[in-house]
Amino acid sequence: MELLNTVGNAGVIMNISVGDVNGVGNICADTQTGDKTKTILVGSHSDSVKEGSGIDDNGKKRMEGKCRK
Repeated sequence: MELLNTVGNAGVIMNISVGDVNGVGNICADTQTGDKTKTILVGSHSDSVKEGSGIDDNGKKRMEGKCRK
């Protein structure tokens, strides 16, 4: 909440390309400037198999681990 209160009215502009990808992967993005101790992680649940719903496990920790440097 502290960050939200200090920023006020802010926005984000992103250029995103979407295409077919073979395999499974995570996307981690960094800025050239900014405070590395204040990170926002945006993710989704994308690990699944054709036979399953893809919502039966929690892949959050896997993605957090991939984004740490």
